[in-house]
Amino acid sequence: ALLTAAVGTGWFVFGRRVAPLRYLAFIPFYVMWKVPMYLSLVVRGKQKSWERTPRRTEEAAAAQMAPSSHGGDPRQRPALAAVPR
Repeated sequence: ALLTAAVGTGWFVFGRRVAPLRYLAFIPFYVMWKVPMYLSLVVRGKQKSWERTPRRTEEAAAAQMAPSSHGGDPRQRPALAAVPR
C-alpha cells in the first residue's frame, strides 16, 4: 500500500504532463500484446541461437558513410533548426 501511495504521489507531482491518467486505459492492450510472446517462451523455452537481421549491402553502407559536401569537419556542418517546445 505504501509503494502504491509513493508511486501515485510521484506521478501526481512529476508525471502528469508526461503520462496523463488516460494512458492507464492502454495498459490492458499492452499486456494482451505481450501475452503471446511470454506464452511462446514458456512453451518453446529459451531461444537457442541468435538470428541476425539482414543488413544492407556493404556498398550501400559505404555510400552512406561517404564524406559530405562540408568535408566531414563537424565545425562546418550546417546548424540544426531549433525545435520549439
